[in-house]
Amino acid sequence: MWQHAQRSESVSSRSRVHKFGGSSLADADCYLRVVELLKEHTSAGDLVVVSAAGKTTNALVLCSKSAGSNDELVKQTLTDLERFQGSLITQLLDGAAAKQALQSLSDDLNQIQTLLQAGDESARYNETVGFGELWSARLLAALLNQSTVPAGWLDAREIFSAQPGPQPEIDVALSQPKLAEQLLQRQEELTIVTGFISRGPDGETVTLGRNGSDYSATMLATLADAQAATIWTDVAGIFSADPNKVKGARTQPILSLAEAAELARLGSPVLHTRTLQPMVGRKTRLSIRSTFAATGSHTQIAPTQVGEKGAKIVTSLDKVCLISMNTSSRQAFEEATATIRAYLDRYQLVPLAKQYQPDQRLIRLCFTAEVAETAFARLKDFQLQGAFCNLTLNDNYALAAMVGDGVTENARHYHCFYRHLQDAPVEFIQPGEHGLSLVAVLRETDLDTLLSHMHHGISSPDKKLGVALFGTGNIGSGWLRLYQEQQHYLSNYHRLEVQLCALYNQDGAIIDFTGIEVDDWQARFQQHKEDMGFEQLLELLAGHPYDELVVIDATDSRDLAYQYPALMEHGIHLISANKYPASAPLSLYREITQQRKEKAVVWLNNATVGAGLPVHYVTGDLQHSGDEVVSISGVWSGTMSWLLQQYDGKQPFSSLIREAMDQGLTEPDPREDLTGEDVCCKLLILARQLGMEEFEMDDIEVVSLVDEEALEGSIEEFFANAEVFDRQIASAYGRAEASGRVLRYIARLERGGQAHVGLEFLDPSDPMANCHAGENIYAIHSEWFKEQPLVIRGPAVGPELTAGSVQSDLFKLCQHIKSA
Repeated sequence: MWQHAQRSESVSSRSRVHKFGGSSLADADCYLRVVELLKEHTSAGDLVVVSAAGKTTNALVLCSKSAGSNDELVKQTLTDLERFQGSLITQLLDGAAAKQALQSLSDDLNQIQTLLQAGDESARYNETVGFGELWSARLLAALLNQSTVPAGWLDAREIFSAQPGPQPEIDVALSQPKLAEQLLQRQEELTIVTGFISRGPDGETVTLGRNGSDYSATMLATLADAQAATIWTDVAGIFSADPNKVKGARTQPILSLAEAAELARLGSPVLHTRTLQPMVGRKTRLSIRSTFAATGSHTQIAPTQVGEKGAKIVTSLDKVCLISMNTSSRQAFEEATATIRAYLDRYQLVPLAKQYQPDQRLIRLCFTAEVAETAFARLKDFQLQGAFCNLTLNDNYALAAMVGDGVTENARHYHCFYRHLQDAPVEFIQPGEHGLSLVAVLRETDLDTLLSHMHHGISSPDKKLGVALFGTGNIGSGWLRLYQEQQHYLSNYHRLEVQLCALYNQDGAIIDFTGIEVDDWQARFQQHKEDMGFEQLLELLAGHPYDELVVIDATDSRDLAYQYPALMEHGIHLISANKYPASAPLSLYREITQQRKEKAVVWLNNATVGAGLPVHYVTGDLQHSGDEVVSISGVWSGTMSWLLQQYDGKQPFSSLIREAMDQGLTEPDPREDLTGEDVCCKLLILARQLGMEEFEMDDIEVVSLVDEEALEGSIEEFFANAEVFDRQIASAYGRAEASGRVLRYIARLERGGQAHVGLEFLDPSDPMANCHAGENIYAIHSEWFKEQPLVIRGPAVGPELTAGSVQSDLFKLCQHIKSA
């Protein structure tokens, strides 16, 4: 529901500007959609700029141009306009509001008929065509009020002052005080402002030309010092190419103002150069969004350069013209080109591209077809002064360009541009100013194919990463589900093609360097698996075609830990959910870490401690930032946390273990949780991360909950003979309860080397006594966190959380590969 905003003393500093074009107001349903958007995206004091609905402006232009020469056409067009605008009113407004709006429409149409009798064609045009915006503003304001959103409308001629001309510019000094006065009176409502029109020095209407409403919106945002401006249109922002011509074109999430301005200069249908001019040097955020897909992708335009250097967009114009001339030998070539450039600037005639050939004293200027005739006429007049001769105008040309900050410095994109043009009928190529574009002027050709090839060249990933998954149990299959959801995001975010290429478990392996589809991996695995030893598997993986390969170890295999050095020997990166490699005997651990350093591979194992909790990253960041971790303690077994929270002394503890096992909350052999081995592995991993590289498993004092005999035999034999074990746990629980304490399984690590894992009786007020079932708590004391520990707490049981941590490590590996 729409709410009044809490505003500061400076009204304008909190305001936002929204602009809706004709396509966004094309019919009654569109108006209703806009009302819902405004309810969601605006607050009191915000400003909304509107264009004329649908084709209203075209109809008014037709009336103005036909007045006096085709009165029947004018009469029919005004009748159609009255029918269209009247239909909008009757569909959207009720009762008195509709009656008043219809009367105002009738009065306006009578006034238009009078205006069309004026002899001055320019005045007739300007006064007539602005009525469309008036009708849109009045209707939208009335509809908002009817929808319980306080709104008023404002004729922009009350605030905007401009001099008449081909491209009128709003006078900031004259307009800003008028706007400030209006804003002070309109703090408690939305203000709907007419686009496209302004007031001239003699009180006449001055229309703002092509894209005038967009220009009105950005100028309004500038004058109001708005925090943001959004142009709502019928497209979802600015695409990497024309989606009607290029398959795979996607919305650009963010562009710099300079990139957007260059794209506009080259004829973008979404943006016009004048729209962006008011944003230069401002902090106002500008967004381009679709009225018809408000929650979808959109483009934000940032004041400064963003992202990596290189091409972001390929664009084209099917019809451009070339104006050619030869400069006089009486004047230096450089001086002549500067004179001609200054002359064209005077009339705001900026070429799309230009070619200078000093040896032939030749200048060639490329313009859009609609501008070329005006430029040619101006230059024809200027030619009489003798600065140049042989002035010609030729059409049947096209333009193709790459746009992006630093495109001329990106070797891959630069090469791509020239490579795809090598067989094209190119007239000339010009790198844009400030490295923002590469522009080619061509004789007319198949631009769609050319653009598709260029777009593929800039949008294809810079590198390819192959992923081999070892282990397809709970964690592995959980990661596969997550990978299926995140694959495109991962690739698009890093501009890196990420492809699953191998699955390996105890039943066999499949390797497919063309990629394995995840949605049917189980069926594919059963159908194509091969029984192969590790040496054969390693030999096949070593021959991979990718730039980089990573193995995700989602097993619980001790034997696989001994293969880590061999994997690293072949330059294969590793992501481990398997705890054993990082907690291996010291000799093996040293071999793994030495091989990692020598081969410069990445080994990430955040999933081995805390499941989805960022324990590794936090302790690592503390160490790297100059702090020193003194001790870590807490509840580190999600399984034991769940078991001891659920246990009430009334049911056998072993029955809870079986329940946890059935839910996938234990290690495959739950006795590993009961012996403390799982927690000891985590403790040893953290100790080594903190620099205690000589630390061994034997250095940990651990109190197992099961005796040696219980570890012998199968899991089912353990459950069958669990009576003594159950009595021991019940006894410990009873002693804790009798002393007013609770039973928890605690790990403690001191930097000095003291380490303990076992049951402890804790006071109920102790934070470690109050974790929820399945939670882990890591209390970190350091030089910076002496009195009060830094605490990481959260769920840490279940394969989904561990799979999420694996995915996080994969994301970080992609970052590393991309930046390498």
